[in-house]
Amino acid sequence: MNVVIIGAGTLGQRWTQIVNSSTNAKIQAFVDPLIGNEKAPAWLLQYPEIPKFNSIPELRDLQVEAAIITAFSPAHAEAVEQALAQNYHVLVEKPFVTNQADAKRLVQLAGQKKRKLMVSQNYRFFPG
Repeated sequence: MNVVIIGAGTLGQRWTQIVNSSTNAKIQAFVDPLIGNEKAPAWLLQYPEIPKFNSIPELRDLQVEAAIITAFSPAHAEAVEQALAQNYHVLVEKPFVTNQADAKRLVQLAGQKKRKLMVSQNYRFFPG
């Protein structure tokens, strides 16, 4: 499965390690609004071969089936909506969104698009 990591903070770095350890998934791109400026996370430099973008709409020409959203919580609703709009399955770190109206709307959108939408806080691969 071709995936994109949306959010290049600590959780994005951890999910990158997990996806890279899988034989069934491959990272096609990273998305973070800080990419391209001095505040971009340094760990992204370890992956020069993976394209990097500032926004989800820039991914439209890539072959991607799923998005892993690790952005900061207030950005979840918009990121989930944009990923579903591009027909991606979505795994989003908790909290899903910051209000119930967004939650209901996005669950309904995932159903309309026939896409999986999953909320995760999984410590299975966390060494602690």
